[in-house]
Amino acid sequence: MGKKEKKEKKKFEEPEEYQDDDMIDEEIEEEMDDEMIDDEDFSEEEDEENEEEQPKKKTKLDEKSLYRPPTNNEMQNLKQTSEMFKSNLFKLQIEELIKQVEFNPNKNNVVQNALHEIKDILDGMPEIEPKSASQIISSMKKSGIAIPFAPPKDTLLKFAFKKPDSISIVGSFLLQTMTKRKENVNVDIAITMPSSLFLDKDHVNNRYFYKRAYYLSVVASILKSKGYELEFQSFQNDIKRPILIVKSTVLSGEVFSKAKLAPQRNNVRPPSEEGELVPTPHYNASLLQDTEMVSHLNFIHSSLKDAPALKHAIILSKVWIAQRGLSEYQKNGFGLSGFLISMIMAALLKSSGKNGTKRIAKGFSSYQMLKITLDLLAHHDFSRSPLFLSENFEPIEKEEFSSEYFLENYDIAIVDPSGTINIAAHITKSAMDEIQYEAKLTLSFFNDSTSDRFEDLFLKNVDQPWLKYDNIFRIPKLPKSLASYTLGDSLDLADKTSFCLRQLYKILKQGLNKRVLSISVSTPRLKNWKINESGPNGNECTNITIGMILHPENSIKEVEQGPSGDDKEAVKEFKRIWGGKSELRRYKDGSILESVVFSSDGSIQSRALLVARMTAYLLHFHFSVGEDDGVTYWAGLGNKYLNPKSHEKPTNSYQGVMDAYQDLIKELKAIDLRLSIHRIHPLTDSLTYSSVFVPQPDDPSAIISRSNPPEFLIEFETSGKWPDDISAIETMKRAFYIKIASSLAEKESETVATVCVGMNNESYLQIVHSSGYLFKVRIYVGRIIYLLENIVKIAPPHKKPGLALYKQNYTTDNINRPIHASLIGNLCLRFPFLGFTIRLAKRWMASQMLLSKFESGIPPEVVELLCVRIYTQPTAYGPPASGWVGFVRFLEMVSTFKWSSEPFIVELESEKLNTEIRDEINAKFNKLSAGGVGHISMFVATELDHSSSWWNTLDISTKVVQKFTILAKSSLDLIKHVLTSVNYDPSCAPVKKSKFKNVLDAHDKKLIEQSFINVQSRYLNELVEYFGDIALFFADVYGGDKICVVWKPGRLEDTHFKANLTFNAKLKTSKEKMLSSFEDKNLPDLFKAAVKQIHDIDNSELPSRDELYQQQVFQTVLLLQEIQVRVESLSLFSDNEILEDINTADLKYLLVQSYLGQTLLKINQPRDQILNRAQMFLLKFWDILDSYGIINPTDKQRFNNYKEDIKPKGDAIRTEKIKQYKREKETKQKLEELNELLKQELKDETDYERELILTTLDLHVQQAIKLLIEIKDEQELLKYAEKMKLSDNQDRVVMPERTVKLADLTGPMLDKQGKPLRPFVITTEQNKREELANGVFRPGHILPTMTIEEYLEREIERGNFLSGGTKQPVKEDPDDNDEEAIDQETYKKREWDNFTDFNPRGWGNRHNKG
Repeated sequence: MGKKEKKEKKKFEEPEEYQDDDMIDEEIEEEMDDEMIDDEDFSEEEDEENEEEQPKKKTKLDEKSLYRPPTNNEMQNLKQTSEMFKSNLFKLQIEELIKQVEFNPNKNNVVQNALHEIKDILDGMPEIEPKSASQIISSMKKSGIAIPFAPPKDTLLKFAFKKPDSISIVGSFLLQTMTKRKENVNVDIAITMPSSLFLDKDHVNNRYFYKRAYYLSVVASILKSKGYELEFQSFQNDIKRPILIVKSTVLSGEVFSKAKLAPQRNNVRPPSEEGELVPTPHYNASLLQDTEMVSHLNFIHSSLKDAPALKHAIILSKVWIAQRGLSEYQKNGFGLSGFLISMIMAALLKSSGKNGTKRIAKGFSSYQMLKITLDLLAHHDFSRSPLFLSENFEPIEKEEFSSEYFLENYDIAIVDPSGTINIAAHITKSAMDEIQYEAKLTLSFFNDSTSDRFEDLFLKNVDQPWLKYDNIFRIPKLPKSLASYTLGDSLDLADKTSFCLRQLYKILKQGLNKRVLSISVSTPRLKNWKINESGPNGNECTNITIGMILHPENSIKEVEQGPSGDDKEAVKEFKRIWGGKSELRRYKDGSILESVVFSSDGSIQSRALLVARMTAYLLHFHFSVGEDDGVTYWAGLGNKYLNPKSHEKPTNSYQGVMDAYQDLIKELKAIDLRLSIHRIHPLTDSLTYSSVFVPQPDDPSAIISRSNPPEFLIEFETSGKWPDDISAIETMKRAFYIKIASSLAEKESETVATVCVGMNNESYLQIVHSSGYLFKVRIYVGRIIYLLENIVKIAPPHKKPGLALYKQNYTTDNINRPIHASLIGNLCLRFPFLGFTIRLAKRWMASQMLLSKFESGIPPEVVELLCVRIYTQPTAYGPPASGWVGFVRFLEMVSTFKWSSEPFIVELESEKLNTEIRDEINAKFNKLSAGGVGHISMFVATELDHSSSWWNTLDISTKVVQKFTILAKSSLDLIKHVLTSVNYDPSCAPVKKSKFKNVLDAHDKKLIEQSFINVQSRYLNELVEYFGDIALFFADVYGGDKICVVWKPGRLEDTHFKANLTFNAKLKTSKEKMLSSFEDKNLPDLFKAAVKQIHDIDNSELPSRDELYQQQVFQTVLLLQEIQVRVESLSLFSDNEILEDINTADLKYLLVQSYLGQTLLKINQPRDQILNRAQMFLLKFWDILDSYGIINPTDKQRFNNYKEDIKPKGDAIRTEKIKQYKREKETKQKLEELNELLKQELKDETDYERELILTTLDLHVQQAIKLLIEIKDEQELLKYAEKMKLSDNQDRVVMPERTVKLADLTGPMLDKQGKPLRPFVITTEQNKREELANGVFRPGHILPTMTIEEYLEREIERGNFLSGGTKQPVKEDPDDNDEEAIDQETYKKREWDNFTDFNPRGWGNRHNKG
């Protein structure tokens, strides 16, 4: 009996990162222990644990011990690591993983105390006398217990209860192979039922299981009376074997003879005596497994003692089982348990091979043990031979336990060391099919020499059906009556569900044969039920899920070949599977075989559904279920979005366009062009099986203009006769086009060619093949690249960027794209579903407006590379065999990859991406990350492109990549939700009507689609061309009717105006800049900022006339005005309110008017207007405070004196000023005290804050009156100054303007009336006159006024020169004995010589100056 322990009271719960789903609450026999629960067991273990965990004294290592050479032991460990693990890093990762998941039972006293308590209760259970079935059912019902596997009331069997023979802890708790989990920690307790409770015949007709269920019910009633919370659970989904959580009972191995429970024996009699006694192997195995729990535990325990690494190997195996979704819990009772994998590992350790060698040696590492165990599981053929866990892996000599009997009666047989019990009887062929597939896949990871694959092996959880299986079926319910479900089956398997699952797998495996690698058939696990309720019904075959992993090539074959017509038995079996669908067919090699044909249209979409159609047929033929029964199949999702809308009957196969392409190549190579065609490269995805829409044939009689036809490139043989001018080369290419067109016309075929001229005067050839397919052909000349390189080198600096960009684009279009397209085409042939995945990915990205060749999206070539990695470098899965699953894995990869912190490396050709290339790519990525280039949005590299430069992924916007990741995750979540909704049909989703009036209606759209002119694409290209510098444009390039615009953040910010801007611009005033900066801030933040700016202005050291000072004042005024507008819009103050009604938080906004008035006065010009505005704000401030009764009588009297122009006189002026100064000083002192109180965070903080604001208002009232008086005085001065200016203008004599002529400078200076006739200078000093006369002939520069000696003497007298100083030190020659000094001097001279050699005298003096 087991026990779920919580942290509180009865159960122990410990949240952990790792979940091991196959714990003991699901599997009682998983891990057993023969140790009894007693105090000595726990005390000894605790002592040992305490001894082991004594804290070690840390010793500080000096530098020498840190860098000392490795010891012999360390060298030996390094050697063992290289031999026993893949790498040193892999070993460290495994060790760290084990530390994270390993559970130490000795550290949980709560668990141990609970175990002691349960043992005491079980030891004191009273005996119950034998009773009939009806009596025990009635008595248990009174106790609130429903017997989980109740006996028939009319049975003559007697049921008694006695104290258990023994109570033992079993399982991984004491073996210490338990792993941590998110749910409760489970500890198993095994109760041994006394043998006296059983009779010799109790092994037949479910007698043992009836008594077992009654015994479990009595235990439940006793534990319930003690306050425990209890539940029943079906062990391994077997309703005959309920367990109690607190858990199951154990039977003594000596009660029943094992020979009576051999695989071929019958132990469940049919209802009528005439019925045939068919074997009941599963019934027998269920009973036998209960008899050997303790011995199995001893077997594992002894192996753990022999090989210490086995413990960690078992833990690793449990991690692997849970992460691959293979545990009994995850497979609903039919999977691989930790107990079973432990038994296999222990047997491999103890057994020997044919030559006597151990399969697992005692010195092997945990990694080696796990690898050998998985290799055994992966390659053992369970259909031909059971797996015996004996020493020589051979069956025992008893005939009833022979290999043939186990093979005949069980799907899977793994026989315990005794050779009598199939411990894998619960595992179905379906479960083992998946186990072997996952084991083989894991071995391929182990053998991968390029990387350790640790994450894929142990960290990645692949138990996600939408990612794991290529096809998924859901069957709501199978019919109640199945012809194949016989009486014998019902006797052996207690529930019909187990039989249905086995039968479904058998039919599907025989029918689908090599088309599937694995078929998983499962139903939901039977839920736990309360102890007072009846158990679940196991005969309802409901909610069956079939998951298939397909073979990529075999699954798309239209014909299923059967046996030869001569093999009658095989033909009969084949017809039993396929019925009337089977028919004889003759093949080209002459063979005549039974065959089944499922035709398709040849497209990958249609061929991908072949397995679905075959499965649907088999289900209907054998189980009578179909679409009318609610069967759903997830395989064709996404197909409808890949159908072109411009044709009534479109083709979905690439066969037509590829045949036309190959035929056209032959025609071109047959033309005599003087130069032979060396190679033809595909350029567009329509020639690589990866275009979203398959190219459609059109009327060959008309030349059609289409936006994106299949395009390929012609490369001629090498020739040196191409001209050295790009224009001339283009002319020659045009001549070739004309020659090709005329040659095709001369052949009188229906193929028509037309020479066209595109952008930049580049010509190309447009060919309509006789089949109706349109092609675009261009000629590649390698010499152009060489010429472009020379042009870029000699180009002026201002033209180099544009020319370099043109060269880069030309290289991309003519070199990178052809190579890329060829490789993608080859990969699509190698992986049949890769093209389908690429098409779905492109269509999805376009629908999310993420697919674009511009910076607003991700280029299609990059999307192709992302999809390629899913097939060439699958992570924890194998390569997809379904385009839809490949797309879902694409979403999962995109949403989880760390784009900014690691490079995305793609392998395009097998075994070309070696370790050296990977290291180089990582080095370049790290260099970019550390080189200051900023945040790397996406770095996609291949073996050909190490720097992620081919498709400019480094230029993709970071926001676009973030949107890409978020949308991928959201889409994946939606798919998960859809897969849980069985009846969901994407075609039933409502269609939203557009809200735009100018969107085209359906008729106009159809006309545009039929015209083959992609209007949206052309319009988008023009928008990017004209406005790409200021905005990002997003659109669905495959059928969208909207173009979305996102302005580039940098372009919305203010910048300096330039003459060569690439977009229209508007000069923004400083006021507009300021106002735009306020938009994102709230009112409190604006007010706080304004107060800070006012404080900075008041304490500024700049003069008031300084331009910067005035700019700061102007910005503060704008800020205060914005605050005032917001205050008024919020109506914070009303005439109907009193002061107490105003919120304290809003009270401070009364200061805005005062701040505006005070700040405006700091602006210099125009002064009269500034004074009027300041006066207006201060008067408003006064009026609003007066309306709230805030102003005291003294200030009111002063204001009245101001209004009536009453001024103090004489000494009263001085007295008034002193009085106001003292009052203002007291108010400021009070403000400081209040601020200090607020800093102390007192309880009545709000009251202090309100008093602080009111005091501040009082201070501003005093200042307002003072400023109003000063404004009035200044206004009077300005009026007086204006008046004086007007009077000066009236009295001034204005001299008429006249031109001074040369004649006016000679003759008399005064007329007869004394009026001056010309300008003159009056001087009385003779020397002054001489000085003026001498100045006429002086040189143009200023002459010296003193000699140099006089100047030096004058400066020395002023103290501007220092005299004296020390002598320059004399350089001493090095001592002849000082070799180090001599070497330094020699090196110094050598360096100087080297410098003068490379830098001759005058070097760098371009103009020979100096």
